[in-house]
Amino acid sequence: ERDGYSSDAFLADTATGQVVRKLVSTATDPHFESLQFLQSAGAWDPQGRQFALATLQRGSAVLTILGMPDGSIRRERTFEGLDQIFSPTWSPDGRRIAFAALRGGTSDVYHYDLADDSLHRLTADAYADLQPAWSPDGRSIAFVTDRFTSSLDELIFGEYRLALLDLASGSLRPLPSLPAGKHIDPQWLDNSIVFLSDASRTTNVFRLDLESGAVEQLTDVAEGVSGITRISPAISVAMRARRLAFTEYRAGSYEIRVTAAAAGAASIVDAAVPGRSTADGRL
Repeated sequence: ERDGYSSDAFLADTATGQVVRKLVSTATDPHFESLQFLQSAGAWDPQGRQFALATLQRGSAVLTILGMPDGSIRRERTFEGLDQIFSPTWSPDGRRIAFAALRGGTSDVYHYDLADDSLHRLTADAYADLQPAWSPDGRSIAFVTDRFTSSLDELIFGEYRLALLDLASGSLRPLPSLPAGKHIDPQWLDNSIVFLSDASRTTNVFRLDLESGAVEQLTDVAEGVSGITRISPAISVAMRARRLAFTEYRAGSYEIRVTAAAAGAASIVDAAVPGRSTADGRL
């Protein structure tokens, strides 16, 4: 909300914090009714040449793909049967895009095949499935769900946890977790998953080693790593660049900070909204 009139998408340089250009404006471009920024983030393709984001157009859920860095519209796909889509994530080969979608009051994980223009539903139940993240080897998708902590029969709704979906078999399993708190916004880093948790009351960035199951805390931000809502995406990992970007609510406004993906002090990047960074360090 840089100009105070609308929530738009910007391209920024992570080294200097300079805003390169505005990519999408919902105030001046009637083509876009809304960007799904409250519970969604965009995603760079593996080569850093395209950027996918969830939008609303004429009341319909639309997957929009921008050419980068100019922001030109490369492709738009309207999904008439879906109410809203959130958090797109590219497959490593760049041929498919997975996302969470709301349909009939429930959210599930889908993937869209760019080559044959087909949509496939990967989960189908009454639990909330959100924020998918495609693994680097392309074999699985990590996502956020309440299926391990909620009881539909008793109408008890628990905290969000991380799950791993095997694409070949369709089986899914819970990932190791901290004793309490939410576990959201998974991002892959080699054979680890970086995520957000408020297990220590303040939301910070943690890393889960999938081989050992060990969880370590990567940030210690006093006011918390946070998007606009409690489950808004707020982190992004550039795997090849080994960098982590996260949003922090500080002194009455949101800031993007960039640091090494392992740990350490972060430098401030002057930008207004969270985003996913590509391998060469753009947001």
